[in-house]
Amino acid sequence: MIVVIPLAALLASAPSPQPVPQPKVHASAHIPNFAMETDYPAAALRRHEQGTVGYRIEIDATGAVAACTIVQSSGSASLDSGTCDLFRSRARFTPARDAEGRAVPDYYVGRITWRFGN
Repeated sequence: MIVVIPLAALLASAPSPQPVPQPKVHASAHIPNFAMETDYPAAALRRHEQGTVGYRIEIDATGAVAACTIVQSSGSASLDSGTCDLFRSRARFTPARDAEGRAVPDYYVGRITWRFGN
């Protein structure tokens, strides 16, 4: 025996598709040219310290830096703390947005290399 069910009946009994959540739009800022020569931590410069600092910046819903954490030390306390000091004092982000377009907290992970001379 073959039973034929009209397509309209199948569609009517199928569960409604759930809306596809839109991805969150992450916070953004122009970081590559963020630090200048004059930002080099003085203590590190006196000790000829160089290195790369890995950081994580917590960004609030207004785009301000809420917290800074060093996730990879350069080996220099001056360079590490100088990195967070720089972000806290100068960084401003365009806030992240949720699927409804509301500003929400976010984070930014990056690295900065402190190097002097050529």
